Amino acid sequence: MTNSWQVIVVLVAIFSSQWLAMRHTDRQIDTLRSHLVDTKEGLSKQMADLKELVEAKLETVRVEIANLNGRVKRIEDQLDQILKPTLRGK
Repeated sequence: MTNSWQVIVVLVAIFSSQWLAMRHTDRQIDTLRSHLVDTKEGLSKQMADLKELVEAKLETVRVEIANLNGRVKRIEDQLDQILKPTLRGK
């Protein structure tokens, strides 16, 4: 009877240690998963901030292009007024 109790105690000790090891691994996985979620949320926020910044910069560039197009149009009109009478007179 003593040998069977010893076997049972050894088996219980083995199963207990394996269960504890499994719980430890589960906790590590949960910690890693939580860290990954936090990282993903942080990256999403950074991407949103970058998108907002790029959109603002693009709007600035669009305004500058529109201003330059207006200047070019005015210069072309002025050149047309200067050069057309000369060309017609010839």
